[in-house]
Amino acid sequence: MTMDMVTARVNAERKRDAEKVLKRNGRTYSDLIRDLTDYLADTGELPEFERLTLSLIQERERGKSRS
Repeated sequence: MTMDMVTARVNAERKRDAEKVLKRNGRTYSDLIRDLTDYLADTGELPEFERLTLSLIQERERGKSRS
């Protein structure tokens, strides 16, 4: 199996907070990204938390365009 690397820019403080949560659960960022990638590939869909996030962003944007 060939592996690729994924790079993302995130807020440093938020990353530290997230890493604490992952560590408490015996996970790493790499574990999380691999799981997410597998989920997307296996289901062909976004996970529920991402659909909700996108919905909130779209709602906020619609509100801005009405102002």
